[in-house]
Amino acid sequence: MVIDEQNQFHRSSAAQREFTEMDEVDVEDFDWARKTVKHGSTLTDGQLRLFDTGGPNGLQVIEVDGHRAYPQEVCQLYRRTICMVRSSGDDVYFVDIFRVRGGATHDWMLHGPLHQDYKTDVSLDLEAREQEAGEKLHGWIENLQSVTTDDQWSITFTAETGQKLRTIMLGAADTEVITGQAPAMRREGTATFLDVRRKGPDSIFVAIHEPYTDEPQVKEVLLMPLINAAEMAVAVSVEVAGRTDVFMSTLDSEGSIAAIGFKGHFAYLSTTDGNDITAYMVNSQQLTSDEAVKLTGLPAYEGKVLRSMSTTRGDEINAFVTDAEIPADSRLRGRLLLTEDGDGSTRGFFIETVKRGAGGEKIIVIDRLPGMTIEDGYVKLQYFPNWGIPGELRFRIANRCRYPEE
Repeated sequence: MVIDEQNQFHRSSAAQREFTEMDEVDVEDFDWARKTVKHGSTLTDGQLRLFDTGGPNGLQVIEVDGHRAYPQEVCQLYRRTICMVRSSGDDVYFVDIFRVRGGATHDWMLHGPLHQDYKTDVSLDLEAREQEAGEKLHGWIENLQSVTTDDQWSITFTAETGQKLRTIMLGAADTEVITGQAPAMRREGTATFLDVRRKGPDSIFVAIHEPYTDEPQVKEVLLMPLINAAEMAVAVSVEVAGRTDVFMSTLDSEGSIAAIGFKGHFAYLSTTDGNDITAYMVNSQQLTSDEAVKLTGLPAYEGKVLRSMSTTRGDEINAFVTDAEIPADSRLRGRLLLTEDGDGSTRGFFIETVKRGAGGEKIIVIDRLPGMTIEDGYVKLQYFPNWGIPGELRFRIANRCRYPEE
């Protein structure tokens, strides 16, 4: 996603933050260690907001916000939610929801496997796009073709090896669909790039991606009408062989879609042709479906991290210690613990178990090194970029529930 054709020069908060006495970067090129650009950088300001792999039909969902990639005056929301679910057997499809707020022009972009030669087939009739001589979109894409539509449409990428990817883009007013040629980067020659352009300041791009070889499994995709729904809420229905899946997504756990009886962040409702229902929600409060299904979510577990434990510092386990009220057993095993430090950066860890500590403390055993300590009012990163970030370290463990129960 590109806003106003601007590069993401703010992709690392190093360019924006004040450095502290606890910062350490032991490299010769200190300026490089503070700044990164382009989408291949490793220092990024993406904030993990949601992640869960415990849904029915192999469902996995992740949501990340990257609004700090742009200056605040340009972008206030830059959030992508992606969900993967099995359609049948090992076949899968993806629901892709990209919300953006800020700027005047939003370009949602896609390409095929750049290391291979591939073909594209767009369901719309494209015509040569008017442009000035020598003009290249985003500085690189030329030989442009386009069409403007309000309707749903699709594009299929076919690799030279025969694998295909069909992307169905849900309709929105005044959507300009653009294709063009640009350097393939991973091989000689050029490749076709897709640019889906809409006008700001607010946009929601909803797409279904389905990789396949022989025949696609997705039969029909519909945006469901929203009545009394939270801002930027999305409900999309996907029909595959033998069942219909409905995905509900809002900005946070307080979001709602009243027409579907949903209040929360993300939910999934699947109904087979035989009317068997499976439901799932994460970081959510309630889902009701024609009185046949009623899910009620418990509040998230959250609190303050008092200190960390690390095997690199002589501890027997890797863990975070808290005095928050959480179950001290294996009930949270496999769940995501999401930390947030004083500058808003988030990091995710999988929970192995929770043990009781001294004085009512809880020891949350995690799957890897914590990579940080809490020292004198700072969160001190133990590895590159070794920052000392003022403020406390908070954690959150979102709820999850299913129907029927596991």
